[in-house]
Order: sequence, then structure tokens, then C-alpha cells
Amino acid sequence: AERESQLRASIKIRLEQQAKQQMDERESQLRAEYARRGRQLEEEIAMQIQSEIEGDMREQTTLLEQEMREDVEMALARRKDE
Repeated sequence: AERESQLRASIKIRLEQQAKQQMDERESQLRAEYARRGRQLEEEIAMQIQSEIEGDMREQTTLLEQEMREDVEMALARRKDE
């Protein structure tokens, strides 16, 4: 009976250690996956913001070019009138 009790305790300790090791490994995997997804989300957000900035800059450039064209046309028209 004593031998069986010791054997059961030994097996229980080994199984608990294995279960803890598996839980630790799973936690590590989940943390790595969480970090990877976080980086991926940051990259996607950065790409969206970059795209928005580029679109805004193109729009501002187009407006500036249009204003400059109008200024040149007005200056040429004034010169003709003089």
C-alpha cells in the first residue's frame, strides 16, 4: 500500500509537471501570436495613414498647381491690358 501510494504521488507530480510545461508552452505561443498580430495591425494602420497622407498631398499639390496656373493667367491678362 505504501509503495502504491508513493508511486501514485510520483506519477501525479510528473503529470502535473508535464501539464504545467504544456501550459507554459501554450502561453508562450499565445504571447508570440498576440505580438505578431499587434505588429501586423500596426503595419496595416501605418499603411492606411501613409495612403491618406499621400492622397492629401496629391490633392494639395493639384490645388496649388491650379492656383499657380490661375495666377499666371491673371498676370498675363493684366499684362495684355497694360
